[in-house]
Amino acid sequence: MRRPRPRRLRQPGEGDDATPLTVPGTDAFHTAERITLEGNRFVHLGAQAVELSRNSSYNVVDGNVISDVSDGGILMGVVPPGQKGINRGNRVTNNGIHHIGVEYRAASGIWDTATRQTTLAHNQVNDVPYSGILSGPGDDLRGIMRHNRILNDRVFATNRLLADGGGINLRGEQGTSFADGALISGNAVTSSKHGDWKVGIYTDDSTNWASVDGNAVYDYVASIGGCGEEWGPPRPERALPRQLLGRRRTRAGRTTGLPGSLASGHIAESGGRLRRSPPSHLRRQHPAPCACPRPRLRRPHRLRRHPDERRAAPVLPPALERAVTDQ
Repeated sequence: MRRPRPRRLRQPGEGDDATPLTVPGTDAFHTAERITLEGNRFVHLGAQAVELSRNSSYNVVDGNVISDVSDGGILMGVVPPGQKGINRGNRVTNNGIHHIGVEYRAASGIWDTATRQTTLAHNQVNDVPYSGILSGPGDDLRGIMRHNRILNDRVFATNRLLADGGGINLRGEQGTSFADGALISGNAVTSSKHGDWKVGIYTDDSTNWASVDGNAVYDYVASIGGCGEEWGPPRPERALPRQLLGRRRTRAGRTTGLPGSLASGHIAESGGRLRRSPPSHLRRQHPAPCACPRPRLRRPHRLRRHPDERRAAPVLPPALERAVTDQ
């Protein structure tokens, strides 16, 4: 009798679309509630440092140092390939995250994939290969994110290897209205001359229902804006009569606002002086082109530093320092 021919296994990425996977956390907490991680050092690790996912809520990550890890610093929310789950009420505060993404370059200091009522506050994130803080799902996951806050963080020296990112990078739907959407306020995002295209506060990938208020951005290609690859129907646009959003032209394009994004009280350095943009009814209406080139990998080098050597934040220019103090 003829023996059946063995069936060939399908290789990853062959045939149907490949399933997105995420590097797991070295210290991973699933369905965890009311756990506090405080005063720890996460160093010399071969994956993400900390993961809070699969319906983990009301946890606190406070006062930790994360350095020299293969992927990102803190991962939380609905982690790809997951498509559902509610992770709410988590707080990430007072952490120092630097020199991460040693092997996996598309790494962020903090990645909030899809959560509710999350607070990211008073963290310092610096010397990372991609974005400092990334808030948004890995795919079009609507109806999950609500009431998230990114407050008073210090972010600098981002996008050391990969472009098309930013100091604080938002993507996707952040809520259903401005009342329950994301708030980005009181952050200082500076000193990132690396790469061809990076934005201080990057409202990218159809970002909706986000309020950006009272931040300082300096030394990025653009201060605030993003590209509008629509994931769904457009959202209404809301503009304030007085904005402190500095705009400067670069060879990469013009910063643009997205439908459903609110920017106010934003401070930017442009040409060595603070500049207030004119009211919206006096500005010429330009189209909002997508100015994102394809991300490219710069010459690889290791971003290693001794874990005890926490880099001091650069001093803000005098004009920005006075403006932040006055708020």
